[in-house]
Amino acid sequence: SEWDNCCSYLRSIGRSDILKVSTSSYDRGLLYRLDFGTSGLMIFSKVEKLIKVFRNSPKKKYYLAVVQGRINAHFHYQHYIDYHGEKKRKARATISESPNSEIKGELVSFNEKRQLSLVLVELNEGKRHQIRVQLSAAGFPIYGDVLYGAQAAERIFLHAYNYQFSLNGENYNQKDSDFIFADKYFSF
Repeated sequence: SEWDNCCSYLRSIGRSDILKVSTSSYDRGLLYRLDFGTSGLMIFSKVEKLIKVFRNSPKKKYYLAVVQGRINAHFHYQHYIDYHGEKKRKARATISESPNSEIKGELVSFNEKRQLSLVLVELNEGKRHQIRVQLSAAGFPIYGDVLYGAQAAERIFLHAYNYQFSLNGENYNQKDSDFIFADKYFSF
């Protein structure tokens, strides 16, 4: 049985009302999804009409990640992503003249002793596993993401940090300003 996920958590704290927006949709009131193992901001809507408008509105997503190795101060990667394996669960990123995905970002801090970089990644389109597979393809797998070639750790060090969007002429900027990757593991 599943228990380590957002839906189960909401049920356990008595907030299953959030999940009753649309019984015909897998996502219910969730306006965007996070990969399993990724922490961070999640935005729900209780208005089904708003969900449809949101999906077509301009938006930017920013993630914090700890990657293995020293990444450039500023980076920009474009790849062609496709899916393979059992039930097409794993992504593959290749260099292509027709890329279908892009991430860019910057180095926030580097831990020389551990050879780990803390990066801020900007994501526009948001394909499944996009940040994970693109950083790995560039030689900087996310610490803890063994699916894409990283060292094992107690978690995948990827966090949805900031979400900006416009809706009905109003600009929103949702930020997880309290989040810090555990100091006992990293001293950046």
